[in-house]
Amino acid sequence: MIFVILLTLFAVVLESSVISLPLALSILVTFSFIYKKEWLLALSLIIGVVLDALALRTIGASSLFFLVAIFVIFLYEKKIEASIQVVFLSNFVLVFLYTFLIKGNFSVAASFLASSFGIILFIIFNKLKTVSVKEHKLRFEI
Repeated sequence: MIFVILLTLFAVVLESSVISLPLALSILVTFSFIYKKEWLLALSLIIGVVLDALALRTIGASSLFFLVAIFVIFLYEKKIEASIQVVFLSNFVLVFLYTFLIKGNFSVAASFLASSFGIILFIIFNKLKTVSVKEHKLRFEI
């Protein structure tokens, strides 16, 4: 959990100062498919407010979008299986909508790059999650 918070805060600093890719949204969407925990809703609210404050935008616009996006993912988590294709498509659609509604531009390339970043995170952390679960199972069976 601490690593997710630090990674998201680092993405917020990058997004508000250096690059224009919405990496924070991509990280939040990807981790909502991996962990499926309610603390991600609180994190999305905090990250959205911090991002708006650092990027000098209307406070609350990004956090509202992040909250709605994560809530919809949690709402339909039982109906869809978290696979690479689903994570890529949801990242792509949400990043495209975010760049259009909040930032005010059409950016298919940014959506593709942020979705690719989300897929890399999904693959890495999904593997780490399964390895840690297997280690815990081995410890309890001994």
